[in-house]
Formats: sequence, structure tokens, C-alpha cells
Amino acid sequence: MLIRKISTSIYTVLILSSLAWAQKATKHQKIKDRSLRKGTIEVSKDTVFYQGKAILIQKGVKGSLGNKKQYLDLNGTEAFIIERTELNSQFGAPFNVDFNSPQMQAVVESTGFKDVLMRLINGQVIGNGKINSQQASSFAANNQYSEEVTIGYGDTSSSSASSSSLISFTLRNLSSSTIKYWIGDANGQPGFSSGSFSSIGGNGVTNISESGNKQFCIIDEGQKAISCTSITSSDIEINSSGNGFQ
Repeated sequence: MLIRKISTSIYTVLILSSLAWAQKATKHQKIKDRSLRKGTIEVSKDTVFYQGKAILIQKGVKGSLGNKKQYLDLNGTEAFIIERTELNSQFGAPFNVDFNSPQMQAVVESTGFKDVLMRLINGQVIGNGKINSQQASSFAANNQYSEEVTIGYGDTSSSSASSSSLISFTLRNLSSSTIKYWIGDANGQPGFSSGSFSSIGGNGVTNISESGNKQFCIIDEGQKAISCTSITSSDIEINSSGNGFQ
């Protein structure tokens, strides 16, 4: 009788263990499928998926309270570290991206780790489970730290212009939504040319000074340009839809 009870107990444990494993496997597959269906970045266990494909291995850094994450390529080689340096506000927070070199560090204003990863994907830094070191160097060069100044409620603008050949203008956001933007070389494009990223709150107004021959671009969450205009001494007004200019 005792042997029968022990056998039954062992069998029950095995069944429960199998069910738990099956549930975890199903959850993992659902996350992968969601990434494929929505074309988004999703994380399951330690695996980062994009469009249903594994692209990175993610590991938390001990003692960082979730504010620093290490990323390895699919060969297990450390690729970069992302660290949130301040608490998130309604406009996001600054994130450091360290490509394991003092000369290859970037700072981006972002809403979270997934958003930073999406920027790296759009910048072609991440691809096929590997890291493109040339694109990583370009990304770091184009996203250097610049001093941020705040004017009014929830409005930020980059103030990295030189003291000579400055153009000053007023930026007005006629929409009720926070608008992200990029200011950079007149012939360049966000994420691929030198410039700075920032945002302006809904119905916000801010004053900006920049050196000459620059353009102003409204960008989407992936840092792609929606609409651009040359920077002159004239004011820039974002329309009420947030997708163009007055």
C-alpha cells in the first residue's frame, strides 16, 4: 500500500511538472507569435523577439533594480548595455547605450528599453542576431549627449548650438499631443545624420537657437521623419494633427 502511495505521488508530481512546463512553453510561443503578428519587440524569458524572430539575449544587471540591462547577440557575445539614468516622466527618460567602448556611447530620450531597441533596429545596428559595429559607431556619433533646457510646462528643446551663426526661432505645437522631433543637417535624416532628438508637449511653446543650415523634422516612435522643414528665423508651427506644419 505504501509503495502504491509513493508511486502515485511521484506520478502526480511528474504530471504537474509537465503541465507547468507546457504552460510556460505555450506562453513563450504566444509572445513570439504576438511579435510576429504586430511586428513589435517582445521579450520572453531571456529572448528578445522582433517580428517573430529571436534577435538578442537580454539579461538583467544585478543590483540595478531593473534600470540596466545587458544584451548579447545570438552567439552569446556581449553587444551593448542599456541603462536608464533617470526615472521616467510623461515624456520618457534618458537612456545610455554603451557599445563596450568609451568612443561608442549614445544617449537617447526614450519611453523604455523596447523603444531604445527599436531605434537600434531602425538604425540597422541590430540585424540577423548580430551587431553591425559600423552602424553602432554611427548611431553613437549621432546621439551624443546635449544639454536640455526646459521652457514652460513639459516642453524640452536641445541647446547645443554654437555661439556663432545662431538662428533663433519659436516652436509652437498646435496639437494636443506630445510631438517628438529631430533637428539636424539640412541634407540628412534622423538616425543617420548628425543632429539631436527632443520633444514638445501638447499646445506647448518653446524658444530654440540653432546654428545655420539645419532642418526640423517631426518624427514617429521609430525616429523616422514624418514631415520636415528648413530652419530659418521664422517661427515653426506644428499643425493641430501633429503631422505637419501650418
